[in-house]
Amino acid sequence: MEMSTLHKIFVEKQWQTVILKPTVGLGGSHSYQIPLHELDKTLTGLRTSQPSHEYLIQPFIEGIVTEGEWSFVYFNRQLSHVLLKKPAPNDYRVQGIYGGTVQPAEPQLLDLVQAETVIAKLPFDILYARLDFVRVDGHLAVIEVELIEQIFSFNLVPESIARLVNTVKVKFETRP
Repeated sequence: MEMSTLHKIFVEKQWQTVILKPTVGLGGSHSYQIPLHELDKTLTGLRTSQPSHEYLIQPFIEGIVTEGEWSFVYFNRQLSHVLLKKPAPNDYRVQGIYGGTVQPAEPQLLDLVQAETVIAKLPFDILYARLDFVRVDGHLAVIEVELIEQIFSFNLVPESIARLVNTVKVKFETRP
């Protein structure tokens, strides 16, 4: 998408803050929260300093700092546990290395229904998945579907270890 078109969309939607994050990244590293009017200058600087990196451009969603990021952890499409991740004051990243916190949480019924709808649409067999959401206009919006490199937060929900072990056991016992 051309930058002028992207800028126009951000202005029309009244999104004043932009998040830039690498297309391949880890734990919020090399992500930036910038005002929309600095987007072109920041991208020019990144193209010079990191020419081999590509970045996603997305609007900053206030719900990240006001409510947090919801993570629904599934084993074999069965909900194991739900976590709420919150950034440190004056930050937007929920990862612990930036001062973010994570705790077990009880989602609202509608949130559970939304997460179940997403997991049901995955078109393949899964052993585990973590679905990350943020609230937008009163509803959860998917921000990530993690199927490979999980952080299960077993230390916060110790009973989830047994659920994963049982899931793996059942999967291998029922294989043809």
